Amino acid sequence: MSLQRLLLLATALIPRLCTADMTSGSWFHRTDVEIIRQHDENSWELDTRYLGGPDFHKLLIDMESEITDDRLEDLDMDIFYARPFGRYGLWKGGINYRYRPAADIRLGAGLEYLLPYFIHTDLVFYQSDDHAETTLEVERKFMLTNRWGLLLKFETLWSSNEVEAQELSEGWNSLEQRTSFFYQPNAQLRVFIEYRVERLWDDRKEMARDEGEHTSEEGFFLGAKIMF
Repeated sequence: MSLQRLLLLATALIPRLCTADMTSGSWFHRTDVEIIRQHDENSWELDTRYLGGPDFHKLLIDMESEITDDRLEDLDMDIFYARPFGRYGLWKGGINYRYRPAADIRLGAGLEYLLPYFIHTDLVFYQSDDHAETTLEVERKFMLTNRWGLLLKFETLWSSNEVEAQELSEGWNSLEQRTSFFYQPNAQLRVFIEYRVERLWDDRKEMARDEGEHTSEEGFFLGAKIMF
């Protein structure tokens, strides 16, 4: 799908949000900002999520970026129209922009849902010119006391075919596990230490071996999350 068609889709979604019936409910908005640093490297991550709009029409902006040695290494941003359903669900769709490994603009559509036992799931499908991707995130937060807690998160990625420019192989590519121990003094702030393990799978693992790269990575991270 060409860039022109993607931009036409975006211009069709924005008026729908702006002309939504705001008299049916109050304007809701929430912004989450995470600042994360790997403890033994000069690498910073900035993750921002904004969700705002009237009851049944939302604008969702989800951006993940990484800066290493004062240089932008990664940027992945969703600009979605989102519509809540039921008590715990959210449909979403729109455009995704990726800066690296190679610049790409894609269509995206997904579903967020809170499963029983407060398990949050986020499933997103992306369609580009030469391939499709599916990402799945599963997250569970445990409050140990009123202020201390533990957060477990799993992320995995599937691609429809091999795309060398995007460092993707056909099938399942990776699984990342995160374990965060956090302190949350109030509803607006959370500080945490996080342990991550990312493992490559199947053909992606073999590709990394052939190129002399590591097939798994792990590390500790320090971070803060601001919610308003």
